Amino acid sequence: MRTSLYSILCIGIRLAAVLLAVNAVLAIPAGYMTLAHDDLWTAGEIGWFAALWLVVLLFAVLLWVYPGMLARLAAGKASQQIFESPLSAADFQQIAFSIVGLWILLAGLIGITQVVVREILVEHALRATDPSTEGVRQQMIAQLVDDVLRMLIGAVLMLRARGLVGLLRRTREAGLPATAQPAQDEEQS
Repeated sequence: MRTSLYSILCIGIRLAAVLLAVNAVLAIPAGYMTLAHDDLWTAGEIGWFAALWLVVLLFAVLLWVYPGMLARLAAGKASQQIFESPLSAADFQQIAFSIVGLWILLAGLIGITQVVVREILVEHALRATDPSTEGVRQQMIAQLVDDVLRMLIGAVLMLRARGLVGLLRRTREAGLPATAQPAQDEEQS
C-alpha cells in the first residue's frame, strides 16, 4: 500500500478524537455524582459544566470529521511524502483502534486498582473515627462505574477493531455513487 504522512496523521488525529470522546462520556458518572449530591453547585454552574462537556464532545466530533486541517498544519510540506507498506489502510486503522482500546482498557484497570486500594485504606482509617462515610462511598462508586465503563469501551475497541473499521468504511461510502467508491478506495490505499 502506498500512503502519505498526511493519511497517517489523519488516522492519528481520529484516534485522538475517539480518545477525547470516550473520556468525555466517561466523565458523566463522576460529574453526576459531584453535581447531584453537592449543595454547593447552583443551576448556572451546572449549566456551565454541561456546556463545557458539550464543547469537548463537539471538538471531538470536529476532529473526527475534519482531521485533514490539523494534519496539514502538522506535516507542512512533508504531507505529500509517499510511504510504501504491505499493510492496507484498513489494517492501519485496525491496529490503531486496537492500540487505543488497549490503552483505555489498561487505564480502567489501573483506575479500578487505585479505587480498591483507596477504599480499603479509607474504610480502615474512617471506621475507627467516623461512622458516616456515605459521601466518600458515593465518590468511590462513581469512580468504579467510570473505570468499569472505561474497561468495557477499551475491550470493545481492542477486540472489535475490524468491525469498527468496516462500519467506518460503510459509513463513508454510504450515498456515494457506485462508480465513485472504487476510486475512493484507491485514494485511501
